[in-house]
Parts: sequence; structure tokens; C-alpha cells
Amino acid sequence: MGVKILVRIDIAGSSRVLLHHLDSLGIQFSISYSLPVVKERFIRCIHEKKYWEPALDADSKQRQNGRVIDVRKVIDLKDYPPGTRI
Repeated sequence: MGVKILVRIDIAGSSRVLLHHLDSLGIQFSISYSLPVVKERFIRCIHEKKYWEPALDADSKQRQNGRVIDVRKVIDLKDYPPGTRI
């Protein structure tokens, strides 16, 4: 009780069934994600500054010169546990 667990999985083991099971147990996960098809809109979003956000460090402080894209704003993640991020 009170212990946080993080399971790291490569793309070969990242089935949605497993991710939902981990989520139901309250276990956090980190997986590799492969784009199903390189999509033009995804490539375009990299160049559009509106998708970039400040990157945060482990203490939730903004990293200097760090920026990330929340791909959920561009690619619909169907059938993944709520809150799954890329």
C-alpha cells in the first residue's frame, strides 16, 4: 500500500489488453509506441508551434530549453486507458 509501481514495456509487449489490466490495478506504465503510418498531419504538427509545450523535469519544474508535443492532440488513441499519453 502506498508504493508506486511503474512497468516499462517495449512495443512488442504493449497490447491494449495488458495496458487496461495494469491500469485497473493502479499500476503506471511506460511503453514504446510506433506510429502506424507516417501521417502528413503528424509531420506537419512538428513544425506548428501551437502544439509545442514546455517540458517538465521529475519535480514538475519547467526544463530550460525543453519542449515536447502531446501527440494526443494530433493522433486519436483509440481503446487505450484514460490518460494514456505519447
